[in-house]
Amino acid sequence: MSDFSATDKRRQRAHYLSQTAFAERLDISRVTLWRWIRAGRVRTIKLSPSVTRIHIGEIDRLAQQSEHEQPSSRKRRKRLGAGQQNDSQDDLSSGTSNPPNDNT
Repeated sequence: MSDFSATDKRRQRAHYLSQTAFAERLDISRVTLWRWIRAGRVRTIKLSPSVTRIHIGEIDRLAQQSEHEQPSSRKRRKRLGAGQQNDSQDDLSSGTSNPPNDNT
């Protein structure tokens, strides 16, 4: 019976990844993973004060979540800000180099 419980424990451990291994599987930096954890985007299991594990199923959950997720408002603001900035620069450059022709 003790052999079964040891094998069972090994199988359970195989379903959990360290933060480093999880980040490598997602091809993201550990810092990004820490930010996601702090934001509540990734669920963790704290085994001790210094040991945290992430269930391998979180990879699938994140993939499903990202398929249904809209771009973040921060990304939209960046796109809008960049577009507005370029438009205003175009207006300035066209206004100074090509003044409107009133003799049409």
